[in-house]
Amino acid sequence: MISGIASLTLVLVLLNAGFWKKLRPRPSHAPEEPQDAAGFVERANVRVREGRWAEARDDVEAAMELDPHHAPAYETRGMIGVGSGDRRSALADFDRAVALEPGCARIYINRSMAHVSLGEYDRAMADLDQAIELDPNSGDAYGNRGCLFLGRGEYEKAIADSTRAIDLNPRDAEAYNNRGSAYMALGEFERCLADLDDAIRVDPTYALAYHNRGRALGIVGQLDRSIADLTKAIHLDPSRAGSYRDRGHAYLGLGELDKAIADFTRAIDMDPACADAYSLRATAHLYLGRHAEAIADCTKAIEIDPTMGMAYNNRGNAYLAQGEYDKSMADLTECIRLQPQSPAAHYNRAAVYSARGRYEEAIADLESYLRLAPPDDEPRRTNVQQSIEQMREQI
Repeated sequence: MISGIASLTLVLVLLNAGFWKKLRPRPSHAPEEPQDAAGFVERANVRVREGRWAEARDDVEAAMELDPHHAPAYETRGMIGVGSGDRRSALADFDRAVALEPGCARIYINRSMAHVSLGEYDRAMADLDQAIELDPNSGDAYGNRGCLFLGRGEYEKAIADSTRAIDLNPRDAEAYNNRGSAYMALGEFERCLADLDDAIRVDPTYALAYHNRGRALGIVGQLDRSIADLTKAIHLDPSRAGSYRDRGHAYLGLGELDKAIADFTRAIDMDPACADAYSLRATAHLYLGRHAEAIADCTKAIEIDPTMGMAYNNRGNAYLAQGEYDKSMADLTECIRLQPQSPAAHYNRAAVYSARGRYEEAIADLESYLRLAPPDDEPRRTNVQQSIEQMREQI
């Protein structure tokens, strides 16, 4: 039987790292004792950068008392709202700032953050389009719009905008990361790794860049390097469940099953809705012959994501090992319905057909396996050809 080990799929993070760093306070030099609205806003912007949300809010409200029509005060209070989680109020403040100063590109860029935080991606895109129209040399606007294109799966547009952002600011680590992520999604791993190298060169503390480079290295089979990068990502940002999941995936590829299970379990503890981690942990259980545990993990993965073909394949494998052919057949057939190009599911279903003496159907599935499987899987392909010949003799 063949266990389904999913390709390391791209995680698109809009609010942490690649997008969040683009929330831009106005340039300011804070006076110790503000005397006017502008002075209070300048000090508030410094406090925004430091994450001192409550003190920053006090300053902008003092500015508003002095000048109720001071657009920068509403803009800064909007940033405080996004940063502190008061997103609807933040959007209202940005709307007021735009009404007061409609020609300021930066306000549109920052308002796009409020829309992103509320899942209003089309409105965020419209704001970034407007920012670029107002300021065609705004690297932040291009960088953020590129990130939105990345999240929408429009990879060529993401690459174009990220490239423009890099041209305008060659030290924009987020733009290198986002362009590298787009190249990864397109399977252009040489360019992907070059960009992620540059992101890390510009910012050696950028956890998401290490995470994404670790994922890319895992896809191209450089598992030891993948583990090193993902370990670095975890050191820099221990809160990212995906880094544990992906490091576990690399350990799984190396056959270090106990380490893999530990990482998958940690990812599940951090993010109980991580279907990939359940399905991958099931794969490790299968390799260890723990069929009941594999079935439980696959069932949980399917509850979370009923479209996850790999989970049906792995559960079908476990049922096959236990001799529960009806359940195995149902799961493997569902996997093939969801992922018709899965060689593993065809191979495994052939084993079920063969166990039941249904050789013609088994041969059809094995021929599908030969058509779909990588050409370099020569030992297995040879075995499959021999199995087909033997079954034909039984018909």
